[in-house]
Amino acid sequence: MWRSLIPIAACALASCHDAESDRARQIAQQREEEWYQAARQPRPSEQLVDHIEDMLKREPCVGNLERWSRFYAFNMFPEKTVDTGIVDFHFEGVGWLGITPGRHITFPDVGATDARDIRMVTGDYDVKEDRIRIGFCGSHVRGPEPGDMNNMNAYLDELKRRRSAHQSPLSTQS
Repeated sequence: MWRSLIPIAACALASCHDAESDRARQIAQQREEEWYQAARQPRPSEQLVDHIEDMLKREPCVGNLERWSRFYAFNMFPEKTVDTGIVDFHFEGVGWLGITPGRHITFPDVGATDARDIRMVTGDYDVKEDRIRIGFCGSHVRGPEPGDMNNMNAYLDELKRRRSAHQSPLSTQS
């Protein structure tokens, strides 16, 4: 009896594997489409990023910019529209896992995840307010420094409010 079940079990596993493979292909295709859509979006100017970096190097969490691999992009709303009134920044600490210093002006982030244990700083620059906001500073895996979780939640709430305020002439439809 058991011998007759083996081909059935193998067939069921193969079908399940095919379904998982199809789903993985669909997800990969969707991510690729999102990436290409984001790649066609506007990017912050060199002059704007120069100004942002002048402000960021005075932030205690940031300091010397050569300690970081620095990424800058306009903010993207959940509806896939770009807000040219908010520039997001993401810094990764140099020296870990081959991360090298430098500045990268890129397209809006499409939500990639990262599980590396690295030092990070994330936040944004509000063009209209000429103001830097730090959303996260600390180890990516271990989380924010003690007491910073409330600051991070307040930052995310405020970003949501500012997105609503900016979602008018400053936004561009993708």
